[in-house]
Amino acid sequence: MNSVKTENNFPAFNDRKAFYKMLCKLVLPIVFQYFMSALVSASDAFMLGFLDQTSLSAVSLAGQVAFVYYLFINTFLTGAMVLGAQYWGKKEYTTLEDVLGVTMRYVMLVGMAFTLAAVFCPGLLMRV
Repeated sequence: MNSVKTENNFPAFNDRKAFYKMLCKLVLPIVFQYFMSALVSASDAFMLGFLDQTSLSAVSLAGQVAFVYYLFINTFLTGAMVLGAQYWGKKEYTTLEDVLGVTMRYVMLVGMAFTLAAVFCPGLLMRV
């Protein structure tokens, strides 16, 4: 009952159809995530387009703060992916679990820091 995938679960490099099928399984959720993020920003602009320019500017400014937050999170997760791929390749699964645990802690800390800053000093965030 081992749920860890082995090399046999991956397609051969010369099997293009299987490779593209696996690539689509990997890429489509990522594309969908970015599409939804862009759709939220576009819907904000559309809904506030009927209001004054100040409201639209405020929403745009808040979107920039969220973008900076996403950059921090994406940086941590990209680093974790690189380290995770190395340890997965070496079959050091306990070290991989450690990397994921540390990454989870840092992502939670950054999330809490942004949340606390947004709750207690939103004016400071909007000026930066």
